[in-house]
Amino acid sequence: MPKVSVCIPVFGTEKLLAECLQSVAEQDFDLAEIIVVNDASRGRDSEGKTCRQIVKSFQKKTTFKVTYIEHSENLGLLEARRTAIYAAKGKYIACVDSDDHLLPGALKALYDAAELNKADIVHGSSSTNSNKPRNNKIYIGELHGKQILEQWLTKSAYNDALWGKLIDRELYLEALDKIPQMYCNMAEDIVQWFFIAMNAKKYVGISNLVYFYNAGSGMTARHMISNKDDLQGIVSAASAFTAIHQWLQGEADRTGKLAISGAELAAIRHFSHQYLKNNLLQVKECVVPELQADARELLCEYWGQDFVEKTEEEMNK
Repeated sequence: MPKVSVCIPVFGTEKLLAECLQSVAEQDFDLAEIIVVNDASRGRDSEGKTCRQIVKSFQKKTTFKVTYIEHSENLGLLEARRTAIYAAKGKYIACVDSDDHLLPGALKALYDAAELNKADIVHGSSSTNSNKPRNNKIYIGELHGKQILEQWLTKSAYNDALWGKLIDRELYLEALDKIPQMYCNMAEDIVQWFFIAMNAKKYVGISNLVYFYNAGSGMTARHMISNKDDLQGIVSAASAFTAIHQWLQGEADRTGKLAISGAELAAIRHFSHQYLKNNLLQVKECVVPELQADARELLCEYWGQDFVEKTEEEMNK
């Protein structure tokens, strides 16, 4: 049985997929499996190979077990990750985005830290071409129980990216059980991390460089939108926050109290506010003029008209 399942979702990133897979193959760790989920992507690499063909070629030259799964329709990044986690057999999950790559020694460093410290989350350091500080945030040391959620939400002590971490598979499955199936590309990491952090027992941050994050090239990268069917990708962040708030409301109804602190709830609301602002900017900058009205209508449907109008007023001041 593998100790680590490396889970790689793919949509429109075929040109970088071979490099990503090779970075896993070159790890000095032989107790891993690789699971690739093609979320109905129709892209090709520089040689004209499809995702299936890239993975098939890779399988011939690697000693790792490689499982290839293909969605018949595009379900979004959240569901691609869910498919991979459900198929995984390892004790731990390592999420790797198909346009990024693992750095040498990553899996061994993460696994050894998890076993040595009996941690259900190990967070390694990363390098990136992004200028956003939050992408590199990591807490070096240990966090326990409620500290894990608190330090992320209220202190911004570490990032909520799923990549660059090793996560106990049972903990991950427990989190997914609380998240309804939905199309979600943006903020999908936040909704998953919220429930992972809620139930985690021990987080360990290590200084080892384990991951390279290639900003601006993946599934959630900005691109011009001229097709009405693609608008849902912009507004899907709202679904992530709706799932969190619905669960919190359900827990409050069941127990008579809020499952998180007031400060943590305020942080979640701040996150949602920032994502709506980002959505509004993305519509303005990336949606063709003839679809602007449809895009705004969809934003109001997902986020609520009052929230959208209030945020627009704030941004226009």
